[in-house]
Amino acid sequence: MLSFEHKFLFFENQKCASSSICSYLMNFINIKEEKRLASAALECVLSRHQEIYNKHVINNRDTLLWRDGHWPPRKYRSVFKKRLSDVPFKCFGVVRNSWDRASSAYFHLITIPEEDANTIVGKMQRKLKNFNNFNDFCMHMNEDPIFSKGHFSPQLNFYRAGIVPTFFIHLDSITTEIPFFMRRLTGKFVEWDIPLLNKSEKPFQDYRKLYNASSKKIIKEKYARDIEAFGFNF
Repeated sequence: MLSFEHKFLFFENQKCASSSICSYLMNFINIKEEKRLASAALECVLSRHQEIYNKHVINNRDTLLWRDGHWPPRKYRSVFKKRLSDVPFKCFGVVRNSWDRASSAYFHLITIPEEDANTIVGKMQRKLKNFNNFNDFCMHMNEDPIFSKGHFSPQLNFYRAGIVPTFFIHLDSITTEIPFFMRRLTGKFVEWDIPLLNKSEKPFQDYRKLYNASSKKIIKEKYARDIEAFGFNF
C-alpha cells in the first residue's frame, strides 16, 4: 500500500496479516486525495490500488481496501526507476516467525476455496492434496520448487531491493508498533481495533504444537537466512 498524501509505503508480505494491516491503514487514506496527488509517472501504482479496490466492491467485501496486493519492493523500485533509499516515502513491512508462517501458509491453502489451476496458488493447492498432514508436507516440501514461491517464499526474497531503507515490525507486535509508527509519520494516533482477517484455520493456535523434531529442523534449514536476519526462535 502506497500513500501519496502521507508519504508511506507498506510492503504487503504474504501471510503477515497484510489484510488486517491495510484495513487499519485505511484510517489514514483519503482516496480522492490520493488520486489528486498521484503523479503521472506513478499512474500504474494508482491503477493497481484501484484494481484491488474494485475487486472488493464487485465481491461485496465488508472491508474496501486501497492496496497493491503484495507488490514486492523490487516492483516499486522498477516503478520509481531509482533505489528505494532515494524515494520520498517511509518504507515499512512486517515479518513473521518462519515456523509460524510456514504452518499458517499450509493451513490457509488447504482450507480456502480452490483457485484456478494455472495460478501458483491453484497449483499449490492441488499438490498439497498429496500429503497426509502438515508434517508429511514438511518432509517433502523441498522436493518441489513451487513450495519455495509465493506463500512459502523466504521473506528475504520478498524484501530484496528494499532491505536497507525498510523499517521492519514483527507480526507479534503490530497492534502496538504500527499505531505508534503511524503517529510519528502522520501526527494522528488511531487505536488498533482490527481483528485478524483471513486467519488460517489451524488445529492449534500455538504453531509449535504442529511440529515434530524432523519438521522443525527442515523449516529451520529452509529459512535459515530469514531466521538469522530477523532473530526468529522456535
